Amino acid sequence: KSNIWQEIARKFLKDKYNLTWEHIIEADLYYCIYGRYKHSIIIPFYLDSKLVNFISRAWNKNAMKRYDNCPNELSLVNTKKMVYNYNNVIGQKTIIVVEGCFDAIKTGLDRAVAVCGTEVSKEQLTILAGLSAENIIIMLDNDPHLTTTRKKAQDLADYLSPFSKTKVVKLPYGKDPGEMERGEIDKLIAC
Repeated sequence: KSNIWQEIARKFLKDKYNLTWEHIIEADLYYCIYGRYKHSIIIPFYLDSKLVNFISRAWNKNAMKRYDNCPNELSLVNTKKMVYNYNNVIGQKTIIVVEGCFDAIKTGLDRAVAVCGTEVSKEQLTILAGLSAENIIIMLDNDPHLTTTRKKAQDLADYLSPFSKTKVVKLPYGKDPGEMERGEIDKLIAC
């Protein structure tokens, strides 16, 4: 049985990211209506089926922060020392690296991981290289305000190229994978 807050959270996810109930269940998303993470979607980070961290995404347009991380002293693993959705892509031949968690959810949790921004830490580089995928596709947002993103995507592809065949996919101007349908993403990957 749903309640008003669940419906508000679900409507936000549908309107903003076009997520279905199946996406929500698969990503194990939650919502919070009290405290520090009031009026936010909670995105859990798992490692070996154990919750080790989370990020919140406010649905309130007037929130001071759109995204908020669990404080490092309260988490088991810092989000910049892991990649979102790591466990679900182990053993996949092709892995897509995106910036945000919602990008990974929309791209497909069967094939995508998120590095939570354009700055990729040494630990994240090690994790990505250690996945030993045949192909790694880098698909960072095409944010018109961040002109360095394309170079960062190419630098990441160059770093991973000794471990996997790499490819950088350029998204349409101003787009990110979280705003696109899986079919659109598949077409870009195939080019």
